[in-house]
Formats: sequence, C-alpha cells, structure tokens
Amino acid sequence: MPELTSNTQKLIQRYISWHQSLQTKEGIPTIHVDEVVSRVASFYEKIRGVIDWREEHLLRKAAIERILKRRLFLRKDGKELAEPLVYELIRGGHFPNDKIPESKIKDVQKIIDKYVFFLEKSPSSEERQKLNLYDWLSSIAACEIEEILSPPIRENALIEYMEEEMRKRIKVNEKLSLSEEEKNIQIYIAVQKALFKLDPPIISFHLLKRKFPNWN
Repeated sequence: MPELTSNTQKLIQRYISWHQSLQTKEGIPTIHVDEVVSRVASFYEKIRGVIDWREEHLLRKAAIERILKRRLFLRKDGKELAEPLVYELIRGGHFPNDKIPESKIKDVQKIIDKYVFFLEKSPSSEERQKLNLYDWLSSIAACEIEEILSPPIRENALIEYMEEEMRKRIKVNEKLSLSEEEKNIQIYIAVQKALFKLDPPIISFHLLKRKFPNWN
C-alpha cells in the first residue's frame, strides 16, 4: 500500500479536527432560543432557500449581511448588536440551537466593532464611495461572522490540500511576467471557485486573511 503524502495526512488530520469540533463540549454554556419559534422560522427559511437555490454558506452569509445592515441602520455605532444578531440567526434556522458557545457573542461583537471603526475612519467624502465601501465592508463582515459561528474547518482543509496539489502541477509560461506569489494567489482563487463556487466577498475575505494574518 503506497504511503500517504504529508499533504494528504494533513488533510486527514484537519477532517478529524472538523468532526471533533461538531461534538458538544460539556460544561460550556450554549445559546438557546425558543424551539417552536426556531422550527417555524427554519421551515420558512428552507422553503425560501429552495426557491432561491443558494448554497448553505451563501444563504447564511446573505442572512447575516441582511440582518447586520438592518440593525446597523437602527444603531450606527454597532454597540451591543452581536447578541440580538446571533439570536435572530439561530431563530431563523441558519445556525443550530444549543450548539454555539455563548462566548461567541463577544467574538461577534469584536468583529462588528472592527468594521464599524473602518467605516467611521473612511477618508472618502463622496456619498457613492461611502455607500460602496459600506456594502463591501458589510459583506466581508458577514463572511467573518459566519466563520466565527460555524468554522469551515473541513472546507478550508480541502481548499488548502487542493491548492498545494495544484501548485506542484501548474507551470507558468516563462514569457508571462507572473511572480510566484501572483501565481499562487491565482491558484488559491481558482481552487475556491472550482471546489465550492465561492463568491467574491468570501474570496476577498480569505485573501485579506492571507495578506494580513492578524486580520481576525
């Protein structure tokens, strides 16, 4: 039997970690919402999801962005938005009940505070530019909130595995003025599109994390 490559062994370990992360940890308080309300809302969201036909992670991201924008419109400073945001997402059936640790609320609030800070410190004075920046930052914030509430351990492991394999196989024509870093970025983007059909905001978020390791 051929020996597994180190890259394949790494993928297997990441999948094991993902499976372990799904298990409820004893002694850690989790977020609970009313079961009846949650089921009704979940049914409605699933019906709407069938009509819209959107992948699960895209549906969650869209819901986060929609709720976040609505709540930021009512309270522009973003203070104390995390808890009602998370509860509404669980009631809507976007995340499981009694699974998310309560400590995640603080993490979500930090994310909201960060992006509100970016908006407030924006040097742009034109209304259209501000609106475009607001839309873009809201979409990136939604990606980060989704990731903190439901870490895509399995998906990221597969993306990294495929990226490493593609790096070994893809050779760039010497006539093209493409650096090794640029080549790797293009491979990284292509892998995400090919494997999961990820949309621009999620890919942008992943690129930000790669460029700035301390982004989140």
